[in-house]
Amino acid sequence: MSLRKISRSRHRGAALLIIVLIGFILLFIISGIAISIAWKTMRVEGWQTQNIERRRLDYIARTAANLVVEEISSDKGVTSFDNSLKISDGISADKKLIFDDPQKTYLTLSIKGSSSYCTITSVVSADNGEKVTVSANMIKSGDTYITTWRNGK
Repeated sequence: MSLRKISRSRHRGAALLIIVLIGFILLFIISGIAISIAWKTMRVEGWQTQNIERRRLDYIARTAANLVVEEISSDKGVTSFDNSLKISDGISADKKLIFDDPQKTYLTLSIKGSSSYCTITSVVSADNGEKVTVSANMIKSGDTYITTWRNGK
């Protein structure tokens, strides 16, 4: 059999077909890897965004409660509140809109206690359903107040 007869056989496009098939298989594998990486990146970005929002709400709640703690600790303490506002019955502020961008954020403060002890509770919620509660317990010890912090749900 001569070399010319072999080259003219009926399997002339087999090598090209195999190369094209291998190319498609490699393209399929690389595309699958790229889609998998993109999907995982989107999930991580979503998780980070959710954690950033929760952290932002936590900072707002802590700041609001801390402002009340500082005000009570500064001058007359809980006694001034108790005489005029009766914190033993509990004082609760209405839910107030404090931020409108990027989403609506609401703050609710409450104080309850006596002349030597009080609990300040700060609740911050957002339109996306996230909610953070921070409480500060203040106990009068002599002329100073001892404050302990507690996270809610």
